[in-house]
Amino acid sequence: MVWLCCFSFQVVAADILRIKDRSSSLDLRGQYIDNLLIRALRLSQEKYGPFTIDRLKADYPSHGVLQLLENGDLINVSVAMTSDEWENKAIPIRIPLRRGIFKYRLLMVHKDNLDQFKDITHVDQLKKLAVGLKRGWTIRTILDTLDFNIVDVDSYDLIFEMLHQKHFAYTIRGIHEIYEELKLRKRFFNDLVIEPNILLHLPAPSYFFVSPQYPKIAERIEYGLETMVASGELQQLFEEAFSKYIDILDLTNRRVIEVGNPLLPEKTPLDRKELWFDFNLADN
Repeated sequence: MVWLCCFSFQVVAADILRIKDRSSSLDLRGQYIDNLLIRALRLSQEKYGPFTIDRLKADYPSHGVLQLLENGDLINVSVAMTSDEWENKAIPIRIPLRRGIFKYRLLMVHKDNLDQFKDITHVDQLKKLAVGLKRGWTIRTILDTLDFNIVDVDSYDLIFEMLHQKHFAYTIRGIHEIYEELKLRKRFFNDLVIEPNILLHLPAPSYFFVSPQYPKIAERIEYGLETMVASGELQQLFEEAFSKYIDILDLTNRRVIEVGNPLLPEKTPLDRKELWFDFNLADN
């Protein structure tokens, strides 16, 4: 009888995933990622068993999240734009969650400053203008390496407040982020707009990263995501979430400016074409 009880406990024991909650009540960027994670876990449930998700309600900079992830006590799963540091200190699941859509970026600017951007055709011209970025973001590290003129911002919400107050000329946002961010903040900052002509090209995929203390959780998330890739479900969910922005933001008629990413890790799976979103916009 004792043996049966122990066996039953082993069968029903759940993997506990601990993740950081969203940065702000107005931060909707995580909804798609949450859905993706839950779907991957459910697809892996028959093989790996049940799971629960606990959320840490605290705002940490990216380097702070990585430190917590290494330890694994408070956070054992996170999402980040990849870099050598993240791939060396945590377990990367090299499936770009948004199919690499982050490689295309738009500028959010104050409407009074739109004229500063109308003649910009090269990245060196952008570097002369101040860009506001959250301290600790991987894109901040990339642009710092490329000698951009960076104004550090301490929180996600403060980016919009400081741009409204013209502390910097622009900030850089993903094509899946910028439309909803402005829509949510229109009544607070109706002077913030999307620059209408420029599209940045900056290869920078985001992955799930798992604490090195929890390799089994990394294995099951990878299994679930690969199952979604093989069935086409990941591409379908991506298109449902993001394809509308391609039309709304008129991406195909924009001027593409190559930024590059000298920090892109060598093991980025660029050869797996089924993982990536690409409308050949960089060739326009």
